[in-house]
Amino acid sequence: MLEARRLEDAFTQPEKAAAKAARAFPVRYRGFALAAGVVFGAALLGLVRVAPPYAFSGGLLVAVIALVSESVHASRRTAKIEEQLIYALEIIAGSLRAGNGLIPALRAAHNESREPLRSHLKFVLGQVMIGEDPLQAIQQLSVRVPLDRKSTRLNSSHV
Repeated sequence: MLEARRLEDAFTQPEKAAAKAARAFPVRYRGFALAAGVVFGAALLGLVRVAPPYAFSGGLLVAVIALVSESVHASRRTAKIEEQLIYALEIIAGSLRAGNGLIPALRAAHNESREPLRSHLKFVLGQVMIGEDPLQAIQQLSVRVPLDRKSTRLNSSHV
């Protein structure tokens, strides 16, 4: 019984470690935005000797501006990867229609793509090349790069 559990853990631990190591897209930095507001408020209070309500308001304002700009940056990266994913899927579909196998099709998409999608395609390609089920590797991609399924860009122009 104990040996069976150890054997099962030996096979599932690498998958769990790989899932933890795989960073979701887009990487968010909300903590830094909040920290910037706190530091700014503390600097106003301590260094400039502004009254506490004004220091709190200034810190809050900086935090909100930083959060909004971080959100805009993440939205732009998401839009960029959506466009790149459409292009990569067109390359894969064309390659498969031409008679190539899945690995050459993934390689072609990887070679033609740029960051931020390139590293994620490299991960999928590596998983397929080491013998993992292609469907499972692509499902892991959907976990790593969670995109909105109701994206107007995807639904209106390329379906």
